[in-house]
Amino acid sequence: FDHHAGVVDAAWRAFDGLDGALVAWGTLPDPALVHASAEAAVEAFEANATSVISVLTRLAARFEAQRSGVIAVIG
Repeated sequence: FDHHAGVVDAAWRAFDGLDGALVAWGTLPDPALVHASAEAAVEAFEANATSVISVLTRLAARFEAQRSGVIAVIG
């Protein structure tokens, strides 16, 4: 998740700041696989939850610092 800071920084520079962010990503794992394999379940959780939290935390900190901004998430 270390590269998430760079992604947020790059977006911020490319648009000279941001007013809002829409986060809409994730994976649709094989239900039978994630039920049968703890490793697959953790991998799916990291892709669909932990990675989103990582990016949102960075975005929220920037919006709070500028005292404006909106975040929307489609999950």
